[in-house]
Amino acid sequence: MTDAASPTSLIGTGIYSVGEAALYVGVPRAQLARYFADPERSGLLRPTHGRIGKDRALSFLDLIEATVTARLRREGVSMQAIRRARENLIAYTNSAHPFAHERLAVWGRSIVHAEQVPPSDQRYIDLERLQVCFPAVIEPYLKTIDYDADSHLAARLRLSPGVVLDPRICFGAPIVQRVAMPTHTLVSAWRANEYKIDNVVRMFPRTSPDDVQAAIEFEDRLPRAA
Repeated sequence: MTDAASPTSLIGTGIYSVGEAALYVGVPRAQLARYFADPERSGLLRPTHGRIGKDRALSFLDLIEATVTARLRREGVSMQAIRRARENLIAYTNSAHPFAHERLAVWGRSIVHAEQVPPSDQRYIDLERLQVCFPAVIEPYLKTIDYDADSHLAARLRLSPGVVLDPRICFGAPIVQRVAMPTHTLVSAWRANEYKIDNVVRMFPRTSPDDVQAAIEFEDRLPRAA
């Protein structure tokens, strides 16, 4: 059983419920929950945090790994191939979050060669599919990630123009990057002020109309929780 997350373990790592993370990953909540199921129940990823109440608490790095997994699954890559690739990447990167590591881009260009699986092996087909879809599906996503210079792990995710997830700010909630303000705060103020952007700017003098507009556009595109 996973222990409850301690307050100090959450600082700077981001914290998301499974339902919230599913919105940013772009998959149904139930699908995301299966990625983090117990290993004996075919779970692939291990959550960084414990539980908050009855729900799993996911970190920013968990969210990045889940997004890579979801995109590979959409392309028909089997969970078995993803699991094997991730296990090998753990050794290659020496990281518990290999899908969130900067070296993922380099490794992804030579998957079949790195795995040294003969073409006659059924696993070769899975790995070949993985390598073929990687440049078109995974590499564009990796370009939206900023990596930490020391750990080489994902440090910031650009969600839309002007809006990022940064686990060091507001526990990883979406923020307008220029002013480090949660998009939800700005949009709530906009709705409460008769949908007038100028009123929001007067409430929050550090913001500009462009900041508020960026928050509105992001929140409007964000799917609602199922």
